[in-house]
Amino acid sequence: DSLELIKSFTIESDVLDVQFSPDGLLLAFSRSGSSSETNTIQIIDVLTLQLTSKHYGSNSQPDMIQWSPDGDLLALPNSNNGIDLLRVADMEVERTLNGKHNTRITCISFSSLGSYILTGDESGRLVMWSSQGNPTDKEWDLDSEIKGCSFDSADEQFAVLTVEGQLTTWSFAGGS
Repeated sequence: DSLELIKSFTIESDVLDVQFSPDGLLLAFSRSGSSSETNTIQIIDVLTLQLTSKHYGSNSQPDMIQWSPDGDLLALPNSNNGIDLLRVADMEVERTLNGKHNTRITCISFSSLGSYILTGDESGRLVMWSSQGNPTDKEWDLDSEIKGCSFDSADEQFAVLTVEGQLTTWSFAGGS
């Protein structure tokens, strides 16, 4: 097996995150803006290796992006210390998840079945949301900034990592 370069793209500003869609047919990336240009989410068609016309301008620096398991939505932090769920088909906001965080979002994770979303922030708050965008009664306050969060593939547990190196896991019966 050889590793060969398929194609290279030149991006005019700092790339903050890059994520393949669950089916591998699209590649989303977020890039920082400038004083004259907004931060942007853009999509590359992997089959044609072309930058598509699909893009979304954001007032908040989109440090991370996360695909929904079905590939229909992209989640990204917004300027209200929450997240926007974008429909990939037209790159419009379908739902906004706000009101539970007081600091910048630092992690986003969809459950494998897409029924739940975890969000974590700089203050150490972790919130579980329903896929409809409503907060559940599941919230945790950890001791330091959350660096990462993730559901397992069976939706039986999730893990959270803080910048202080605290890795915690919880059991979760959200699969069926």
